[in-house]
Amino acid sequence: EELRWTGLLKLNAGVFSVLAVAVRARNDALRTQLLPAMPGGHAAKNKKKCPSCRAICQIEPETHSETIALSSVAKAVFPKAYQQRILEVQAEKASWDTILPIFFYNDTLFPFSPLALNLFEPRYKVMLHRIVESSRRFAYLPKFDTYQANVGDMGVIAEITDIEFLADGRAHLQAKCRDRFTIKEAWIEDGTQGLHWCKVDLVNDGVSASESERQALEEAVSDCEQLFASVMARSSHLAREIESQYGSRPADSERFSFWLSSILPVPYGDKHCLLTCLNTTERLTLCRDLMRTSLGM
Repeated sequence: EELRWTGLLKLNAGVFSVLAVAVRARNDALRTQLLPAMPGGHAAKNKKKCPSCRAICQIEPETHSETIALSSVAKAVFPKAYQQRILEVQAEKASWDTILPIFFYNDTLFPFSPLALNLFEPRYKVMLHRIVESSRRFAYLPKFDTYQANVGDMGVIAEITDIEFLADGRAHLQAKCRDRFTIKEAWIEDGTQGLHWCKVDLVNDGVSASESERQALEEAVSDCEQLFASVMARSSHLAREIESQYGSRPADSERFSFWLSSILPVPYGDKHCLLTCLNTTERLTLCRDLMRTSLGM
């Protein structure tokens, strides 16, 4: 008998809990016009605030399913609005791959370059905990003056390949640089001690369409290969070190241009020109001129 009454009390408590959730959900839905039914009713990836109470929301929607109680109420009370919002959320999710946290650093990297970091700043600790269980990607943005992101800035997307969290909160990570991007929009997330975010457009080199363009590309590749071989012939140790850190020479012309750009010991201004150049032939031509200058040719 005692067990029966205990079970009834628990059942009633559960019913009241569901009803309370339903009432809150209905009120929230009326106020927010059915924002996505994410955990706790929190929404808007780039805002990081609850649409109802405005509290800072430290969750990532990619790694959480919708709240079952809230979605059930929304389906029952506002079926048409719920379905419309689902379609809007699906379109929004498609753009999430282009929304990334920013890591600022005073060095220029290129696609396919390796990256090793020891992160200790509070904002970057937040960044790692956000991305390590989801996309594992962040925006690497070279900056040498102020650590501010501006529309049009170019960087590379870095993807974490290995990470170790230390007892004091620091993190050692290994990453690989992937695509280039330009920033479309940038903002700072509240409550993260300055974690910057950005919405990006991916950038690729233009394709050599005409026969003359393809011939110019082949000549630039050949010139760079010969110059690089002459440099490596002077030091077998350097050749082994380069292959160990950057891998062997890529066969693809665009990848070869980035591989060579990563290796060349040139000033920041030249590195930045190599990164922002949108033509493989022009990038290889610049690499060729830089190598000739370093060789005194």
